[in-house]
Order: sequence, then structure tokens, then C-alpha cells
Amino acid sequence: MRRLLDNFDLTPRGGDRASERLAPLSPREVDVLRRISQGSSNMEIAFELAVSEATVKTHVSSLLKKLGLRNRVEAALLAKEEGVAAFITASAPGHV
Repeated sequence: MRRLLDNFDLTPRGGDRASERLAPLSPREVDVLRRISQGSSNMEIAFELAVSEATVKTHVSSLLKKLGLRNRVEAALLAKEEGVAAFITASAPGHV
């Protein structure tokens, strides 16, 4: 998936639009979304967040439903397009 995302020239838009589109997500779901956009697998995300892989799968399913997306690729593209990394840093101190 990392190679797929590298083929897109998506300039993060961030700002109010990102906040608006991501507003339905919990802070943990936004964190998972950021990691999806970096190409991390469920297992890698689980390790990074110190949770079970089943918990990550639950977060992924929830964020896909809330955002009206069909799969991780759509989620990753949305995250890149909306500048999710900047959104997390600006809205949740302590997140990298």
C-alpha cells in the first residue's frame, strides 16, 4: 500500500475542512487513520498502540463506517488528502 500512496501527489489541505470531515472520529480512530495512511498493517498498529489486533480491526471498521469509506485504501487516500498527521498534531498534544 505504501507504493500505491507514493504514486499520488496529495497536498494536505488540513484546516477547518479536515476537522469537519474527521469530526465524527474519536481521537483513537484518528490515530489509527494516521497510521493507515502511513501504510501500517493492523499488526503494526496494534504493536505501536499497545492494543490487540482485534481492537485495531474494530477501530478500522468503525472509522470506515463513520467516514462512509469501503476500504483501507480509500481511508489512506482521504487521510493523505486531508492532512491527518497535521490534524492530530494540532488537535491532540502529545501525538506525533
